[in-house]
Amino acid sequence: MFEESATEWPLLPLSEFIQRLDAGVSVNSEDRPHGAGEVGVLKTSALSGSVFNANENKAVLPAEKRLVAEPVSGDTILVSRMNTPELVGIACYVKYPHPDLFLPDRIWQAKKKNGCALDMRWLSYQLQTEGYRRFLGAHATGTSGSMKNLPKSSFLGMKLHFPKVDEQRLIARILDALDTQIQKTEALIAKLEKVKEGLLHDLLTRGIDENGRLRPSPEQAPELYKESPLGLIPREWELCTVGGLGSWKGGSTPSKSNPGFWPESGILWVSPKDLVSDEIHETEDKISERAAQSSNLFIFPAGSVLVVFRSGILRKRLPVVRAGKDFTVNQDLKALIPSDGIAEEFVKYLLQGNADRILMKSVKAGTTVESLDYKFFSSYEVALPRKFEQYKISTALKKIEERINYERDLTKKLKKDKSGLMDDLLTGRVRVTPLLDQAQATTPA
Repeated sequence: MFEESATEWPLLPLSEFIQRLDAGVSVNSEDRPHGAGEVGVLKTSALSGSVFNANENKAVLPAEKRLVAEPVSGDTILVSRMNTPELVGIACYVKYPHPDLFLPDRIWQAKKKNGCALDMRWLSYQLQTEGYRRFLGAHATGTSGSMKNLPKSSFLGMKLHFPKVDEQRLIARILDALDTQIQKTEALIAKLEKVKEGLLHDLLTRGIDENGRLRPSPEQAPELYKESPLGLIPREWELCTVGGLGSWKGGSTPSKSNPGFWPESGILWVSPKDLVSDEIHETEDKISERAAQSSNLFIFPAGSVLVVFRSGILRKRLPVVRAGKDFTVNQDLKALIPSDGIAEEFVKYLLQGNADRILMKSVKAGTTVESLDYKFFSSYEVALPRKFEQYKISTALKKIEERINYERDLTKKLKKDKSGLMDDLLTGRVRVTPLLDQAQATTPA
């Protein structure tokens, strides 16, 4: 087993329970999910997060439909047999059959032997543990640093401590309950993100009136709006360029050869890898005051807004983040020192609401690493309310953002609880047999 078992569970190879590992075939497809009357071939992203996502498939071309093999069956486990070092071996449980979905050649479908004492849902949780990841690190093969293969013999030869099947089922049921909570919370976050997106659009085009309500639309009250190069905007608003919001300053990297410049605690030194949420309170690297002085780095106050100017992430999106502490930045970012008439919090929402269009206009073409052209970035025009209305808009958006962050924190807690519970239940450190005994005692003869 991956971990030492705290029980008398027998140690057996997976081949004792798994009848076969079947893969599909490679077929030509369109980069969209299959529709009615079509069949789809799974993408490896269908297994991400150890949860099966049937929507992650590509529509097979009609001429290739006859070539597909290995439909997705129920009560099976899908395993990514070929992937990046981080994702090779990732697995997920499939409860129900999907006859219109088929496997590619890079995914196995594990099917158990008839009548064997194995709960596949329990096994799927074993394949989510840190011990399993260590097993993959030792057994995945391939000389390429970007792609690894999991040999069938290694996977089937993997040894686990197997409790009795009734105990397996109860362990899986307990972990399932936590998974359900996590999935419901993540679904709620997705809904709240959509609500925020719609509210952001309305507030940045209509704003909030003197009564604290969303201003009526131009169709409802045309007298409240005026023409502008951006279209109709509220009469009280003015146009401003992104460069006109204040002073944008960049940063640099102090000498890595001087260990005194890089203490464990110090000034937050922000680089693109740190921008994982809308607010930043911690960074992977810190620098000393001496490092900041030697590199003439500006220390931005808490509340300032940062934008990524050079990073591969610009292929997908433009991160706009607000800092919760004083900080400085490396050469790949710029931060704003706002003008007097600009509310810092509002700038974050203003740029987030225009991020896609700013990115489309400002990204440099033909470079090896995506970057923004400051000339185009700074000349991008936005509609700007007066400062008191900026505060009102920010307050409205902050409320829904706080709710989203609360649900995200709850999701993190649930995942941490699940990880701890998996460690206890799957090793037998905590037994569920008392629950089984209780259930059997209350079952009528």
